[in-house]
Amino acid sequence: MNKVLFFSAGEISGDIHAANLIMALKNLDKDIEFVGNGGKNMVKTGLKIIYKDMVSYSTVGLTDSLRFLKFHKENWKFTTEYLKNNKVDAVILVDHQGFNIPLAKFCKKNKIKVYYYFPPHVSIWGKWNAKKLPKFLDGLFVPFFDDYLIYKKFTSKVYYYGHPIVENIEKFELNKDFFEKYNIEKNKQIIGIFPGSRYQEIEGLTKIMLDAAKLISKEFDIHFVISSAYPVFTDYISSMVEKSGLTNVSVVQNESYSIMKISKVIIAASGTTTLEASLFEKPVVICYKISNLSFFIGKMLVRKKMIGMPNIIFGEKFLPELLQKNCNENKIYKKTVEFLKISEQEKIKLNNFFRILKEKVGKPPIIEKIASKIYEETFNG
Repeated sequence: MNKVLFFSAGEISGDIHAANLIMALKNLDKDIEFVGNGGKNMVKTGLKIIYKDMVSYSTVGLTDSLRFLKFHKENWKFTTEYLKNNKVDAVILVDHQGFNIPLAKFCKKNKIKVYYYFPPHVSIWGKWNAKKLPKFLDGLFVPFFDDYLIYKKFTSKVYYYGHPIVENIEKFELNKDFFEKYNIEKNKQIIGIFPGSRYQEIEGLTKIMLDAAKLISKEFDIHFVISSAYPVFTDYISSMVEKSGLTNVSVVQNESYSIMKISKVIIAASGTTTLEASLFEKPVVICYKISNLSFFIGKMLVRKKMIGMPNIIFGEKFLPELLQKNCNENKIYKKTVEFLKISEQEKIKLNNFFRILKEKVGKPPIIEKIASKIYEETFNG
């Protein structure tokens, strides 16, 4: 009888994490079939998408998600019907709480084994999930130790091995032809720009970040490299660069780690990218801008006064966070220039920040341990 694992991921970071987990599971057993919801990274590793690419419809914020409400309703119906009518050995949820928490409840009701990889970040917000969610799950795999301590109060089936991006970054090597491939001048300082991985992030941040790039260009001889997180966003970003009139900008797709590696400073939308850049030991100007209503609602739910993942893990607002009206070209310019002109004393503090951050995110092997535990619980448990 075939072994089948169903994956459900909905954002670019989840797509990448799920793809890496699929690869680790395939290394354990080449006969496993992978089906479900996800994106191009999961497809490359062998996932069969049952409906449509979920990542292209990713949003952040409660009100901003309404633009894709019809799609998510259709996908919910398709997903639940599939799980009712097809045998799967287990469902593995990856982040994407709005869709995956109800799916966990559905799986429990229908007696389908279900695990959550990257469950709600309860040390920051939504602490109520720590008590309620384990009732529907056969296991939780958390990337942050603070979350592990909270979930552990309510379940013995929570596992912490570290954050999997640690392994990805340790293994990364820059291709020798990267500069030539994208016509990037080696003799110039590089600033990496990451406007996000969701529609409204990119629509809300790209112009502001380019306007900041204009201000920086007046004072420094800089080459800017903008990361496009997904093919569907590349044309939009490229059109915004053309409208800006800037000629010292390259738009690069699917090369986020390469951009981080060569950059002196990173300007990025809040999210996993800011943690990745910090683990590459690059200073980050963290930007965040969503609808005012979504921000107001989110602010009431968040337990900590920080939004940047590196700051949260560090336990202090060390990297600048520019939120809502403070997320403008003048303030992005100012904070970026501070890093470009960093003093030796401030550089020592920055290096200490990177060192402590690395100590707090765990050590390899991580993904292999997660895959082994899921495999053991699913097929040998």
